[in-house]
Amino acid sequence: MLDTEKELLKEKIKEALIQQSQLQEILEKCLEEERQRNKKALVSAAKLEKEAMKDAVLKAIEEERKNLEKAHAEERELWKTEHAKDQEKVSQAIQKAIQEQRKISQETVKAAIIEEQKRSEKAVEEAVKRTRDELIEYVKEQKREKSGFSQQPGIKFLTLKMGERTQYFLVPYKLDEI
Repeated sequence: MLDTEKELLKEKIKEALIQQSQLQEILEKCLEEERQRNKKALVSAAKLEKEAMKDAVLKAIEEERKNLEKAHAEERELWKTEHAKDQEKVSQAIQKAIQEQRKISQETVKAAIIEEQKRSEKAVEEAVKRTRDELIEYVKEQKREKSGFSQQPGIKFLTLKMGERTQYFLVPYKLDEI
């Protein structure tokens, strides 16, 4: 009896061990399947996270690009405004310089004209004086030589009275015209 019970117990233990072994195989199989599912889930989650991160980075980059474009546009507008102000200042400075130069040129031309008028007046006065002196000298000479020239054929001595002054001229003529 004991032997039978012992055999029976051995059988039961053997069956229990086989059953436990089978359960352990099933459990290991389940664990392996769970590991595979977890691995796939981790890969999938990593992929999703990578995609989400990529989308977030792209969105952040796009947002930063828009901000930079906006800042650049504002800077460009500010530069245009400053440039327009500078251009206006330059234009005003050029106009002022042109007006000053025009004024200086007009003054220079006016001074040159006045100087030239003075020189011309002086030259005319000198020419009139020289001509008057030459004419007086000529008249004096004519008075001295009056008798000698009037005797020459083809030359006639002409006396001309103008107001208080008397002027003398030698005029050539042909004998047949007299």
